[in-house]
Amino acid sequence: MKNLIKTIAVLISLVILLSVFTVTAFAESGVLVHGKFNFDYANEVFNYINEYRVKNGLKKLQYDFSLAEPAMIRAAECSVSFSHTRPNGKSWTTAIQWESSAAENIAMGFTNPREATDGYYGSESHRINMMGDYTRVGVGVFTADNGMTYWIHNFTCGDVKQTYKETGIRTVNVNVALDENKQSTVTYSDGKEAPSSKALEYEIEQSPEIKTVKLSKTSFEYNGKRRAPSVSVKDKDGRIVPKKYYDVLLPKKSTNCGTYKLQVVHKLRKTTFSYSYNIFLKSTHITKIKKTKKKVIVYWKKPTSHSSGIKLCYALNKDFTKKVKMISVNRLKASKLIKGLKSKKTYYFKVRAYKKTGGKTYYSSWSKVKKFKK
Repeated sequence: MKNLIKTIAVLISLVILLSVFTVTAFAESGVLVHGKFNFDYANEVFNYINEYRVKNGLKKLQYDFSLAEPAMIRAAECSVSFSHTRPNGKSWTTAIQWESSAAENIAMGFTNPREATDGYYGSESHRINMMGDYTRVGVGVFTADNGMTYWIHNFTCGDVKQTYKETGIRTVNVNVALDENKQSTVTYSDGKEAPSSKALEYEIEQSPEIKTVKLSKTSFEYNGKRRAPSVSVKDKDGRIVPKKYYDVLLPKKSTNCGTYKLQVVHKLRKTTFSYSYNIFLKSTHITKIKKTKKKVIVYWKKPTSHSSGIKLCYALNKDFTKKVKMISVNRLKASKLIKGLKSKKTYYFKVRAYKKTGGKTYYSSWSKVKKFKK
């Protein structure tokens, strides 16, 4: 118990249930802190946390580098102001991206990962966070030049953003922000690449490559509403690519008849796949042609209510190049009486629906041709 009291120093815990905050970096002066980020220690702490969770019958947390790197910055900030309020006056939640809930544990004075994790677990408020209903965690460990080490846990829910794991120890300069409109920044004294850049490269490399995209449909009947297909995206092994890896870009307006373009864009690899689909006006067909004394009546199936009318076309040849006549008929009618046809002549008839909207006229396909001898 005495050893525990000695090593805990100050422990503070806080759970927040609010909306997501985002981080904006800056490169201006603040309080410059020198020290080391110890990713090896952080990874050990992560394993010890899950060890305790398993002993308590809980599901393991997932490691998320998008939480771990901000946790490192928070550890450095705690060397300036040991509090859940950041040195710039903002809540600690502004350092991470989080969803429905989040929690932060902070501590100073522990000398190794086992001692730090046991110390946290021995504190009821911190144990509640460690055993909480979260899905992922990031751990920060910063040792300042004066030898004091700061230990941070950032817990939250939702899907893992970056599975990359950094290892080793990095010598860093942390420009700790004091202005509420700015964020703390990090430079690496060893000249090596920043983990955030490597993490992105790792995520790109590990992300599934899109091989095939299948549209649920490539044509839709016009109904006055927006029409668009759903997509099924698979990798080279035929496995479904999770939606988090790609965006489906649809046209802003796809309500009228015509051809539209759909794009599937890989979020990380930046590859784009383009496809087309159509919205068509439903066609109709001629049901019968009836002869009266000197006239002919053509009947067709009444088109849908989305049509503006019918175009009836007839000619003296099946290619509709000889003596062609075109007649417009109101969509509410399903027949047309035609005069002036010559006796003993064969006529060819066809119909199609049309729709006028947005200053344009759209047509359905032509019906099958019917011939009739007068």
